[in-house]
Amino acid sequence: MRRIISIIKRILNHGFVILGVLGLITFSQFILEESIQVAMFGTWPAQDAKDWATVLEGAEIMEGINGTLKIVTYAVGWIQPLAFVSYREYSKATEFYIKSLKQRVFGQAPALFLGREVQMRFIPARIVVEDGRTILRNGQIQIIVDSTEPIPQERLEITGQVVSTSDGIILIKSSSVSVLNQNSNHHSKKGGTP
Repeated sequence: MRRIISIIKRILNHGFVILGVLGLITFSQFILEESIQVAMFGTWPAQDAKDWATVLEGAEIMEGINGTLKIVTYAVGWIQPLAFVSYREYSKATEFYIKSLKQRVFGQAPALFLGREVQMRFIPARIVVEDGRTILRNGQIQIIVDSTEPIPQERLEITGQVVSTSDGIILIKSSSVSVLNQNSNHHSKKGGTP
């Protein structure tokens, strides 16, 4: 009988150690999740106040915390499979929120992105080829592509650096231009520099 009790105690001790490790990992993930949410909540009143610099700062804080959450999740989160799946998906949703938030800031205060690389979906209203380059225009946005290769007047995904925001015109020097396939999210590369 003593032997059975000894075995049960050993199993319980090992079980408590395993539960402790699992709890340590998932608690760390939980705190990181909460940190993202607190930063997210901070961006809401900043948006109401139209304080776009603070909104962008909040997006960057969330981006950093989300990076840490990914490291923890992929490094040790697999030990608790349900938590791994949950936090992996939470991290994806956070990436989407950050992307959307940055797009909103860019739309409201493009000067904050001066010198930064941006990625956007864009439909040119006008395409002008001059001086060995193509200029895509729509409203206040002008995108310079160092190529004269034909670019269709379709939905494009643009990656480039914001080089000027003067006189109400946002000037972006493109590093890549992709035509978005209307039936899916697949891209076909057109123009731009590699």
